[in-house]
Amino acid sequence: MIVRCAIALSSAITVAVAPLAAKEPADFDRVAIVNASALKGFDAAEEALLAAASTAETDSIIALAQFYIAHDLWVEALAALKRLQADDAPRLIPLAAECDYRLGRYAKALERLEATPAREALEAMALSRLGAYRDAAAIFSRSPPLPATRLRTEYFLTKAEALAEAGDADGAADALAAAGEAGNAARRRYILGTVHAARGDQSRSRAAHRAAGRSDVDEWSMRARLALAAMTGDVAAVDAIRLKWRGGAFERELRLSLGKLLVAA
Repeated sequence: MIVRCAIALSSAITVAVAPLAAKEPADFDRVAIVNASALKGFDAAEEALLAAASTAETDSIIALAQFYIAHDLWVEALAALKRLQADDAPRLIPLAAECDYRLGRYAKALERLEATPAREALEAMALSRLGAYRDAAAIFSRSPPLPATRLRTEYFLTKAEALAEAGDADGAADALAAAGEAGNAARRRYILGTVHAARGDQSRSRAAHRAAGRSDVDEWSMRARLALAAMTGDVAAVDAIRLKWRGGAFERELRLSLGKLLVAA
């Protein structure tokens, strides 16, 4: 009896760590993979998947990529996907695009997604992160959300930001509520400030941005500080922030803020 139970448990772990490729390989249970590999041990689970993938069998390679994605190992997942033959690659585009997205390579994710029809949700997310808010909002309005197993919180946060920037405050508030409390608190507060700004409530917008700006230094707290400085109309204050953070949306918004203030001066 004990032996049979042990065999059953081992089989369950194997299935969870190395699932058969689903019809949509990007829609897999990430939590189940993480939990199963925790029981088996990360190294042992990885070694088993690497051994299986060495046969160049498509499902085994997909399982290896899924394992890495479940553990937030995006570079390793992309390397695994490169093992696939050209005929198998197209249906794996959403997996590869997700890795690019997670690595902050939003333009590359969009480039990949051009080759697949089932792209809208992730495409909208990448557009939002690139600041193409109106284009993103249009796609968000017509496309269903990602499955619960995939980037669910990220989906609603990027949707909330895009809708707020596009002027749909109510839709943005709904998306922000759907995102829940998971993830970066400064990001949620920054987006909340943008929602209030879309409603014309500058007092609440400033309060939310101040709360975000008091968080640890990262993209979102610095974007909040930039937004507060821009509200004052003080070019020197906005310019001074450029030395405190680099990259991504912050750089884009810094240039836009300085440009608007200089034109208005």
